[in-house]
Amino acid sequence: MSKMMKYAFLLFCISIPFIASAKKILLPQNFENGKNVLKQSMLTVSGAEYVLRYKYDLLGDTITMPKGASLSFNSDASISNGFLKGNDSNIKADAAFVIFYGIQFGGDWNVRHIYSTWFNMNEDTEANTSNFRSMCMLTGDNHKGTIYIARGNYSVKADKKYPSVMVLNSNTELILDGTIILEGNELESCNIIDIDNRRNIVVHGLGIIMGDVTTHIGDKGQWGMGISVQSSDNVDITDIKIKNCWGDCIYVGQSIRERGSICHNVRIQNVVCESGRRQGLSIIAGKDILVKNCKFIKIGSIKFTAPGAGIDIEPNHPQTITENIIIDGCSFGENNKGKDLAIINLDKTASIKIRNCSFDHKLVFWDNSYNIEVENCVINILDINKAENIIIKNSLFKKNISPRVRKQIKVLKNCSFPKERI
Repeated sequence: MSKMMKYAFLLFCISIPFIASAKKILLPQNFENGKNVLKQSMLTVSGAEYVLRYKYDLLGDTITMPKGASLSFNSDASISNGFLKGNDSNIKADAAFVIFYGIQFGGDWNVRHIYSTWFNMNEDTEANTSNFRSMCMLTGDNHKGTIYIARGNYSVKADKKYPSVMVLNSNTELILDGTIILEGNELESCNIIDIDNRRNIVVHGLGIIMGDVTTHIGDKGQWGMGISVQSSDNVDITDIKIKNCWGDCIYVGQSIRERGSICHNVRIQNVVCESGRRQGLSIIAGKDILVKNCKFIKIGSIKFTAPGAGIDIEPNHPQTITENIIIDGCSFGENNKGKDLAIINLDKTASIKIRNCSFDHKLVFWDNSYNIEVENCVINILDINKAENIIIKNSLFKKNISPRVRKQIKVLKNCSFPKERI
């Protein structure tokens, strides 16, 4: 072999990915006009683990991952400026590595752990919003994925094209330790976190979700939600704080109109809902819903629209299911129009239990409220109108109830009033 042929062969070997094992491929550098460019031709082996050791630029192009292949990042590696399309694909990197700059995702990804620190999170609202959507794209309905949002303040936006900031897939755990702040908009309806027709979702952490009630443009609409849960099954929301939403801090309802297409097995625990414009929590349709050890405070205190309750259980349509709803160990205070918990317009199959709660102002059962049991609560004002099968036991009333209200209570047992005991 001549020296020229040997030299050409050497250049060829350097230019192709180095295969460290049958499935692990070390990606080489590939400079074009001074930029290290990652090309589709460098990723062609199905099931391979591609190891990135350098900073790559996609130059705005799209790379489609080979079937079942993964990207594994060393500490100095990153990809910028383009689109990555998954194909049952995985990503592996330490949580401390920043590996994506201006990257969008599509296709099918199967990433077990997704870290906000992988993305170039900064004060750019557009970039932060895109990054949060990308984190959701890296999960999938058919496998478990965990999204970690680190401490920090992250401004985001919603618009007509993308009215939800984060759309969670099934089998997703979202650990929120940072603060997500929605930029003011003029939308009548939007969601910071959207859980729609999904199953097995967990949202928890030490973080805050903050709506745009102080910066909203105009006065239309009442459906700007912190977390919207619709037609979903097995959802846990725990420990976080949600505040200042244009509509409700949390909304539990149905996006699919069929009677059975409601939320099932939703648990909201140790959550603070504060200063929502319309509600702290709306329960519109659901079965086996638990709300435990939560605080609902200052609803409507910044801006107000009716009903303005800490919790409002109020189906939108006749015969909507609201069965086995349990409100346990919750406290209510400083709600602007005085409705701490309002129950309105139920189907006769409804069943609601309220226990171990403290109501600073008014507990309301109005217009076709059925099958409500209250036990071991502190009640300031009770207002009942057109209700049936109301049972109240072992509770302390700060104010006496009127004869009209008393007539609508089926069982009133072991309760204390300012001047008497029943």
